[in-house]
Amino acid sequence: MIGEKITKKRKKLFLTVLVVIALCTYASRQISSLCTPLVETITANEGSLDNDFEEQGNVKSESDIALYSIENLRVSKVKCKVGQTVCKGESLIEFDQKTINELQKKAQNEYNAAKASLDVSKATNSMKSSQAKTDYDNAVNSNNQKIAQAKQNLMDSQNQLNNYKPSTDDDAKSIAETKKSLQDDIKQKQQEYNDVINNAKIEIDNAKKAVDEAALPQQDEGTQKSDLEEKQDALNKINEVVSNGGMIKAPEDGIITEVSIKNGNMTTAEAFIHMASKNEAKQIEVTLNEQEYNLLNLKGKIKIYNSKEKRIKAELISVGPKTTNSSDNVGSADSSGASSQLSDMPSDAGIPEGSGVTSYVAILETTSDDVKISDTVRAKIEAASKSYQYVLDRSALRQDNGEFCVYVLEEKDTILGSSYIVKKVNVKVLDKNANKVAVSGDLDYVTPIVTTATKAISEGDKVDKK
Repeated sequence: MIGEKITKKRKKLFLTVLVVIALCTYASRQISSLCTPLVETITANEGSLDNDFEEQGNVKSESDIALYSIENLRVSKVKCKVGQTVCKGESLIEFDQKTINELQKKAQNEYNAAKASLDVSKATNSMKSSQAKTDYDNAVNSNNQKIAQAKQNLMDSQNQLNNYKPSTDDDAKSIAETKKSLQDDIKQKQQEYNDVINNAKIEIDNAKKAVDEAALPQQDEGTQKSDLEEKQDALNKINEVVSNGGMIKAPEDGIITEVSIKNGNMTTAEAFIHMASKNEAKQIEVTLNEQEYNLLNLKGKIKIYNSKEKRIKAELISVGPKTTNSSDNVGSADSSGASSQLSDMPSDAGIPEGSGVTSYVAILETTSDDVKISDTVRAKIEAASKSYQYVLDRSALRQDNGEFCVYVLEEKDTILGSSYIVKKVNVKVLDKNANKVAVSGDLDYVTPIVTTATKAISEGDKVDKK
């Protein structure tokens, strides 16, 4: 009996110990679960990345018809607006009749004054030219006479020597002195003849130069002629406005693309109406960020939809850096949806680093009647990447000291059961889109990869899976 009682007590004690151990284990696990971060995981998969982005585009004309008028005309009525279809000869702008009359009178007076000034200059220069020709003729005649006289004097002197005959009373000394005197006279006449020739050449050349200079366009006359042409152009323009009934008319059938003047405004030297030919092909301009440019430039395609979500047939004709000013930009600076922690992720290729280019533009051409000049359209850029060994959710990618990595889980057995330990694996980013990222590294297709955690975690931490 005593032995049986002892055995029962031992069994009861053993069971009690087991219950205590079970309760402690349960309590320990509950406490551990409260302190241990919970994580969600994925596994790596092989696959490709689909890149879909959206931007806005503007419909523009291939060429621009700019309409001007003279300055300082007051606008009485603007009769057109952007997007309006107009016919050749249709009135677009009406001007105030009072300012038209004042400007026409002013332009006519200025033209008359410029013409009178030019006429005076022409008459003056004509007189100068005529006088120069007269002076030239006089110089030629006068010097010809001088040359003829000098030549005759030389010939007379030579004849005297040739015809000299000494008398019987002249001695040798007297004969020699007479001949020397005649020879000296010939030398003197020869020198006089040469001097007359040289002086005649100088005088005639100077007179000819004066004639040539007088025949050239005079500076004052040229300036006045340019001024007269300007005044004539201004008068023609105001007369054209008058002949058009004091209005600007459409030069051809087309669509108004810009109106930069209002009722009561004064005209300036700038064009105040722009229009496009009605039957001309239209261009669609879509501003892209660098990632969109690289995708489209290398392997992608772009689809255009109008405001009614109708697909527009359009041909991509160019993709490149944007050259227009920043005010023309459309679309967002980054429509990729990438999180800030991935801002340093590489793009495919195409533009060298440090190029300074911040935006790009795709130009498409369309003849569709479902879009009009100045319409806004939706552009969808689509591109599929090559196949990659490891593709993950972007939420799994992390950065540590500037390097990309992922956290994987290693399962370990303990006396309290199995647990998971965080391990960091460095990876290299190969490609990305809005939701996925392709990487290379020491990965496989079965090891859990952490995407989210209820607390901050680091390598070596113990975690539990949700």
